[in-house]
Amino acid sequence: MMLNKPKDAKDVDKRQKRKNVMSFIMFMLGGGVVGFIVSSGMIERLSEGMNVVPKIYFEYDVLFGILAIVSFVLIVWNIAGILRLVRVKGLHDVAGEDGPDPNNRLVGTLLQISNYNFIVTFASFVLAVAYTSGIETDLRPSAEQTFLLSVVLTGAVSLLAAIVLQYATIHQYNKYNPDRTLDMIAYRGERDLFDKMDEGEKWIVYRAAYRSFKTVNALMLIGILLFLFYSLVFSFSPLPIIVLAIIWILQKAAYYREVSKLGRL
Repeated sequence: MMLNKPKDAKDVDKRQKRKNVMSFIMFMLGGGVVGFIVSSGMIERLSEGMNVVPKIYFEYDVLFGILAIVSFVLIVWNIAGILRLVRVKGLHDVAGEDGPDPNNRLVGTLLQISNYNFIVTFASFVLAVAYTSGIETDLRPSAEQTFLLSVVLTGAVSLLAAIVLQYATIHQYNKYNPDRTLDMIAYRGERDLFDKMDEGEKWIVYRAAYRSFKTVNALMLIGILLFLFYSLVFSFSPLPIIVLAIIWILQKAAYYREVSKLGRL
């Protein structure tokens, strides 16, 4: 005897089919538009008058200025949060049954800020070193040499400040969570923290990790397509596409490896 699907399941199937059809049509339209632009020669005409070097006085001064401003804002935000936690005495005991500790929530926010701060300052410092090492500074005017030196020093100081603030933030986290301390220096620090969580917290981590996996999975494809567009407009650059493809493969391999451990694959 055949079992009929519930009405709700049929509705879900219909909506999914409509969604798949619309996605297929959008991909077809997008491919047609891209093919038309490439074949018509519009990209070559567009790239001839386009300047991809953001500058006001020196090359890439706009880029490094934006990175410096973002780093400064994150550093000040991180310092203000830590000082607020240091000034507060004993308030982490008043939450009780009314809800989560507000100071613990602030610690969680500061952990996010410190991570973002480290990523931005690290990228800024690496970009500064890569840019200055790729040009002959001796042949540049003295004003530009000063600019290049200030870019590298600003990146190094910002990165050092971000590292110090990250350790200070982790210290505040351990202060408010003595039963679940986090040691970033230890090889298994994050794994040990995960083992100390209860089942509800682990479920939250699982859900967040899978959401992050799906997001990165989509961003890898978008990144490859963006670098493809860059190669079409300016010049062929295979390295970024290859690196993203390798990272994508490694991400998939890590995911399937964990799934296979549970015998689900």
